[in-house]
Amino acid sequence: MPKVVVERNDLRIEADLSFEQIKELIGVNGYRRLAVNVGAPAASVAPATSTPPRSAPTPIQRLQAFQAFHRILSERGQKFIHILRLNENGIEANQLAQKLGFTEAKQIGGLTGGGVAKAARKTNVPLQDVYRTDITTIEGKRTVMFYPGSLILETSRKEEKPA
Repeated sequence: MPKVVVERNDLRIEADLSFEQIKELIGVNGYRRLAVNVGAPAASVAPATSTPPRSAPTPIQRLQAFQAFHRILSERGQKFIHILRLNENGIEANQLAQKLGFTEAKQIGGLTGGGVAKAARKTNVPLQDVYRTDITTIEGKRTVMFYPGSLILETSRKEEKPA
């Protein structure tokens, strides 16, 4: 196996990696790539393609992206958004699972990771603007809370305003 040395600032990592692992390492970070030279110290390299920084989306663009995101969600994904919209102060994972028709709270992960996150990526909607979670442990009991993100809150306020 080739010996790989990765250096960044004052951090140095040496490892024996397979060719497949090296390819994976190089493609992990989409913002900045580190050169991986077999048998030689690594040096920073500029990104392969230089794209101009994006300006922040306008409120109308955010709304349009969220609408596109919502349209491609499954029925259960849309129900997830609706439940979060109704629970601005958050909802505990077990209650959310029950309202979604799941038997266990851990099933929510399949919905959020498999459906909601993929739809967010396809429509360029930041997932943290859709929902967030908070995990706390009180007296040994783990509690997971789901909260609506800024896009859900913004769109629910627009729906409440009379035309």
